[in-house]
Amino acid sequence: MCSVACSHDCPEVCLSRCSATKGPPINFSKTVYLTYDDGPNLEVTPALLNLLEAAGATATFFVNGVSFANEGAIDLLKRMIASGHRIGNHGLTHEPDTCPNFCAMAETIANLTGIKPHYVRPPYGDRRAVVTYAARHPDAPIAYWDLGFGDWDRVEVEEVRIRIKRELRDGMIILVHDGASPDSEYKDRSQAIEITRILLDECKAAGLSVRRLPE
Repeated sequence: MCSVACSHDCPEVCLSRCSATKGPPINFSKTVYLTYDDGPNLEVTPALLNLLEAAGATATFFVNGVSFANEGAIDLLKRMIASGHRIGNHGLTHEPDTCPNFCAMAETIANLTGIKPHYVRPPYGDRRAVVTYAARHPDAPIAYWDLGFGDWDRVEVEEVRIRIKRELRDGMIILVHDGASPDSEYKDRSQAIEITRILLDECKAAGLSVRRLPE
């Protein structure tokens, strides 16, 4: 089940969305869609990119402007794009803010990479933060998720493995955190590497491709 209820007044993407929403069609063809939030992280994100490349997988990275303060973050964005991944808009700050937050982030990403982010994801999944932005930018769907692990905090990796085995299914959008928001007490994101490794292994065993969100 999508963690945020579907709505009729803005484009949204989630497995359980209602038929009236305007997001692009999810391709139910033995594929899951992997997404990351709050990065890039200078230690964790490169390791994730290596894992994905080795598996022939792609993902969508919802980057946050706070992480751009880290030297080397821009090079990571360029590496993501060069490797076939997609960049998503997670706001210039990590506050559940209004339209200017996402407009400024979209402009920042476009200026740094030459590519305008296609998707937007509000911090904390708070759709109220992006209603105005979505109304003004109908070509920028809001991407929620179907399966997340609460990994903004410390999680037991074996419990994550059990959840993936139990809940993994075709067409779902999966959320992992490769970065930490400023208000997060738990900053270590190295667990994202093991979660991704488990996910890739389980998807391979289930015959599922791991891909970035579609156009």
